[in-house]
Formats: sequence, C-alpha cells, structure tokens
Amino acid sequence: MTFSKTVTIITIALAGLIAQQIAAHPILGTPHFLKAKKAAAEKDVNLLVHFTASWSNPCSKMFGTTYREQEVRKLLKEEMVFALVDIDDFDGYVLASHYNIENLPTLVLFSPDGRILRFQRGFLDKEELLAFLDSDQKFEEGEVLAEKRAEDPGMMERINGGPSGGEDSASSTDGSEQLTVEKPAESPAEKPQANSAPLREFYSIQIGAFSERANAEKLIEQADQGIRSELLVYPESLPTGDRYLLLGGQFDNRQQALDFLSRLKERGMDGFVKKIDNSANS
Repeated sequence: MTFSKTVTIITIALAGLIAQQIAAHPILGTPHFLKAKKAAAEKDVNLLVHFTASWSNPCSKMFGTTYREQEVRKLLKEEMVFALVDIDDFDGYVLASHYNIENLPTLVLFSPDGRILRFQRGFLDKEELLAFLDSDQKFEEGEVLAEKRAEDPGMMERINGGPSGGEDSASSTDGSEQLTVEKPAESPAEKPQANSAPLREFYSIQIGAFSERANAEKLIEQADQGIRSELLVYPESLPTGDRYLLLGGQFDNRQQALDFLSRLKERGMDGFVKKIDNSANS
C-alpha cells in the first residue's frame, strides 16, 4: 500500500493553486467534510479542518511550509483526520457561513463526537500548529499569533479581501483583492437589471467566487426574491483557471453599489465593492 493511500485526509473540491499544492504534498488529498467527521468518529480521533481558498496567500504559505514538516505530516497521518474546505466551492461556502468563518486561514479542531474544541485564525508555522493541536496545552485562540500579526498583516486576510491592491482593484495574478466595505445611509439609486448583458465597465458587489458556474447559480436560486433578478454570474479568467463571480447589480458609480450592499445586508447577504472592466468581452 502506498503512502498516499494510508493518509486519512478529506478535502472539499479544491482547484487552481490549492490543487497544485495538494499534488505536491501526498499528505493532502481526497473527498468530503461529512466523510471526514464520520472517519474521525469511527477512529475516535480529533478532526482538524482548514478553511482555505485558492487566492489566499497565507494558506498557500502554510501548504508550502508548515504542512511539509515531517512532524506535522506524521501527526496528521497517525493521530487525527484532516480536512481542507475550499470556501469558493458551494459546499465550502455554506460550511464557512455556518461556522462564521471570516478570515483565512481559519483552523477548527473538532472532537471525535463533532464538538468544536478550538478555533485559530491566521498562518501557523510548525511549532504553532503543533501547539494548537496539543490537547495537553491550554491554548487561547489568537494568543500565539498576536505579536506576529502586528508585524506582518499578510499572516491573515479577511474572506472579502486580499493581500494587496486598492479598494476597487481588479484581481491580481493569483486572484486576490483588497476591497473594503463601508455601510452608507440608504438612498434611492437607479440601477440596471443585473441579468441584462454586462456593461463595458461597471461597479458591482461581489458576493462570492466559485470554481463551478452551477454553484453560483444555485445561490441565485436561493436568494431573496426581492433581489434575485439583480444578481448575475460573471466569468473571470485567472492564470490558475476560470472562476465564476456572483455579482449583485451593475452600477455607474461606487455609491450606487454601496447602496445596493445595504439592501443585501438587510437580506442576510454580504459582499464588497468591485469595479468590473468588461471591455475585453464587449
């Protein structure tokens, strides 16, 4: 039996950079979060879940450093079940919402019976990860990384943001964005239908990004009827492959987009302003 077949690791629909990282590291590999929980219960071991995305630089750094360490690989192989959850996948998006995941990376440690033991947000090196997983140590979430985060903001990033760029910046070569959200006072705004043909250049609210178009369309089907007609799926090509953005509205200016964001929040949805340049497709 090969080494890769002996590793009990469960992964949710990883693509792009994540898939490349996994291919390079046999300790990271295979199916689904629910199967991971079942496997942990059957083996009576803890379950470590790493919430990630292809555009998250701190996650990529962990794949390239921390998870390469032999001591970490041995622990994940022999003493627990390990799952990767891609928040850009539909199932991963639902899980991230359920567990209130707001930053990447976020690690969640579950007991064999499915209780949450610990959360940790931000990049972990070998020593920090081993300390986080050590059930004999008392560990306050955020304590290990407090000083490091102050020195290096790139150790953690918000899900609706990225490591570099301005508020309305387009995706970088790895698909990351740095987009902040303000909550303005309500004001009426004229806006075109989101399901009409995309304008040459417009502002919108990015609600999510998915590797499969069907996953974005599924969220539109589940959206509140009052805003469903204003949502659209916008294909975006990256060096790592295509992804599909779930956008809300097409607006002439940023303020109109922010007004629409307020409407989304009233319906339990969230996102950030993104300026779309559609000139290449028009």
